[in-house]
Amino acid sequence: MKLSPGLVLLALALGSSGVAGCKTKTSPEAAPAGEVRDAGASVAEPFEAGARIPFRIGRIHEGQVPTKAPPFHAPGGAWTFFDATTAGGVPFGFGFANPKAGEPIAFGKMLLTVPRGTAGKRLVESFARAFHGKLPPERAPQPITPQTFTAAYLATDAKALPEGGFSGSGGGWYATKLFLHRSGAEAEVYFNFNLRERQGAFREKDPDYADELVAYLADELRDGPRPRRTPDIDPSLSKAGPSITWVRTLTGKAYGLSPARDSYLVVLPAEGGGERLASTPFDRDEPTELLRVPHRLGTVTCAADACLAVDRQPEHENVISSDEPRTLFLVDRKTKKRIEVKGEWGTRPQVPPEPWAPDGSFVVVGARRPKEGTRETYEVFYLVTPDGKARGPIDVGREPSVEVASITKTRIVVSVGRRWDKENKLSWLAIDPASLKVSPTDPVPVEDGQEGPLSPDGKRRVLCRSAGAEIVVKELPNGPERVLSVHEDDRKDIASRCVKWAGSQRLEYRSNVRGWLDTATMKIGGTLDEDVGALEYDASGTWAIENGEAGVRFGKLAAP
Repeated sequence: MKLSPGLVLLALALGSSGVAGCKTKTSPEAAPAGEVRDAGASVAEPFEAGARIPFRIGRIHEGQVPTKAPPFHAPGGAWTFFDATTAGGVPFGFGFANPKAGEPIAFGKMLLTVPRGTAGKRLVESFARAFHGKLPPERAPQPITPQTFTAAYLATDAKALPEGGFSGSGGGWYATKLFLHRSGAEAEVYFNFNLRERQGAFREKDPDYADELVAYLADELRDGPRPRRTPDIDPSLSKAGPSITWVRTLTGKAYGLSPARDSYLVVLPAEGGGERLASTPFDRDEPTELLRVPHRLGTVTCAADACLAVDRQPEHENVISSDEPRTLFLVDRKTKKRIEVKGEWGTRPQVPPEPWAPDGSFVVVGARRPKEGTRETYEVFYLVTPDGKARGPIDVGREPSVEVASITKTRIVVSVGRRWDKENKLSWLAIDPASLKVSPTDPVPVEDGQEGPLSPDGKRRVLCRSAGAEIVVKELPNGPERVLSVHEDDRKDIASRCVKWAGSQRLEYRSNVRGWLDTATMKIGGTLDEDVGALEYDASGTWAIENGEAGVRFGKLAAP
């Protein structure tokens, strides 16, 4: 499957950042997997199986803008809204902002509405029946104020295929996937419609989303959002706290935070062709070049004195493919001298997420070999020294799935087996970097991040426990614990995504209230606006960085 660069997360493992995230379901920023048949055409939703709710489209309203009151749109914008009725006779409304042209898969904002609360109740019951989701108990009704959500446009103006799904152009079909993430619910559902034929359908993405899909719709369209809590009624909240003052928007193509989290990395064109990776301060455009490659920059991983850079050679402009040729370069961090690294891997090198020995004495690179008598391949490893010389191959058993688990100066540990297969038992092997000998070893202990993310200064950890009922900050190495008892309305969110370090003294808190948790007082305060997307923070907690639809913007995070 080929994806545009804007939809692919380019991993940056420049050493160890010491920051770990909490696991959640697919985020809107993640590209859909397995839904496109042919990279040469817009194709989506390949199967007809699964629950569905068909609907007919009535009036269409173009040139609209979303509003807070029914019918939740008014003239004067670039949105399109339409009135629809399900096959069961339930009315609802839908609005969308047209996607940007030129992307094979694009993201945009959408809005699902109902004309009145009784229609919302009927719509929720329709989804519970059709998708076999659990219907949550009704709560005291609040005003219905639908909020926009993110969706992926998998195809636009496509033709419907007889066997199911959509392809090509000229047929008028929009194939989209809605990301319904809010109020403790994280659900995804396909939503396909044709304005010319005035028909469409909700279609099941995954049966595992059924309960959360129904819960999301119940909150948004039946019960209404809960009243916002205030410090006067909730002792865990504080009237004091920081806010973000946005300072500037990035110039150049975003790459990510630097490993020390003290600057931001951008990809810029290089004179004479190719691309260069540069570091820029948060408050101004003043890039300092770190390295360059002849074609397109892929992943970069660094030790103290050298970086291993992947040079991509795309076959088509603005397209990333797993089949495109790639070249490895070792770059001296001081002199910028570049050495092409050649080996058995040819143009298909396999680079682990963190391939360097801690002292920079070698970097691990893999190569795939065909397995005799089968269509499978297996991986062998090489140890490449900073001068570009490779030692190996190291054969770890000819199994199709192996992963590098840890690297030290004297030992490399790999897992053998499919981690995602519960029936498949992993085995563990150790490689001696001096002799290249392979021997069985004990399993790697629990990853550091699973014990709770470490603060940037390394002095405390945070973890969320008891199904999201508690947020615990531990002082290291053996200091006291501070505990926040999480409000019952927020526990599902906290159990799902926990909290994130915003510097070493604060934690970002996102649920029915949004702000920052002060680790000294264990109170939540500040102003984190609803329209602010996912944030990253510099090591000091002074800067907040948002990589959103409008690009990367930098803001100062400060208390009043």
